[in-house]
Amino acid sequence: SLLKSMIDFSKSERRDDVAPDSDSFNFVLKACMLAPVMWHVPIKGDDHPIAIANDIFSTLRNQNEFNANATHTSYSYMFRIYKRHLDFTDARYSPLTRMLWKHCCHDGQVSRFSFESFRSSVSESEFWSCVG
Repeated sequence: SLLKSMIDFSKSERRDDVAPDSDSFNFVLKACMLAPVMWHVPIKGDDHPIAIANDIFSTLRNQNEFNANATHTSYSYMFRIYKRHLDFTDARYSPLTRMLWKHCCHDGQVSRFSFESFRSSVSESEFWSCVG
C-alpha cells in the first residue's frame, strides 16, 4: 500500500530527524481528494483513493510510531474524499459521513473547515439531523 511504501521509505533514509507527521499524512489525504473521480471503477485493491485515504486516516486515528494524529484538516479531507469518490446513492455513504462526523465531534476537531466540509457532503436534512 501507499502508506507502507511511505513508512518503508522513511525508515530506509535512516534519519531520526525526518519522519512523517500529521501534515505529511494530510498532504496524502489532499492528493486522494484531488484524484480523478472513479465512480465507474469498483473499489478493489489498495490503489483506489478511498482505500488509500481510509488507510491513512486509520493510522492517524490510532496510535502510530510517528505520534501523528488526525486533525480538523484530516476530517475535512475525509468528508471531501467521500463526497468526491462515493456516489450519494451508495448505501455506505450516509453511514460513513455520519460516523465520521461523530468522531470529528468526539475528538474535538470541529473547525470551520471540517464543519463546512461536512455540510457540503450531506443533504440538508441529514446535516440538521446530525447537527441538531
